[in-house]
Amino acid sequence: MTTLTYQDLCKQYSQYTNKLSQRRALLREQIRQLQIALATDLGLLEKLYRKQFNQEPTEPYVRLLDENNEPIEFFQLKAQFNAQGEPNITFKLALALEENENSYPKTLTSLVITAYYISDTLINFVFQDVTENFAFPTNLEDEQPFEPLIQAYKELVLKTYELKN
Repeated sequence: MTTLTYQDLCKQYSQYTNKLSQRRALLREQIRQLQIALATDLGLLEKLYRKQFNQEPTEPYVRLLDENNEPIEFFQLKAQFNAQGEPNITFKLALALEENENSYPKTLTSLVITAYYISDTLINFVFQDVTENFAFPTNLEDEQPFEPLIQAYKELVLKTYELKN
């Protein structure tokens, strides 16, 4: 049996933490790509709105929010890891809605989503706070991997503003 040295243990620990870091970065990047894909799909990618009528436009129509509904950048998203070292990140994907371009304030509608790392090419996005099981395994090698997820997001936002008879 080979005797393990302190350096062997440190090397293994370093490899382990690097792998966790890579997985977290991949998950964060895919959440960013989802945000971009939704904004692109809705024609809002470069579009900004004014928070108040007399201000300059500074707010993106599609953004990420933290658990306190505060804007957050993708690289700030917090990950949790399971026992296998697979991260998951819960975030809110928000969309500013308006009655017309010059109406203020805008209505920020957000849906809670958890992204689960499955592999380097597969992420499972799950809508939270939804009665049905809205899980979307997303193959990152597909040509348009976020298309089903974006359609579901839009349908859920639409249902949010549906009146029951």
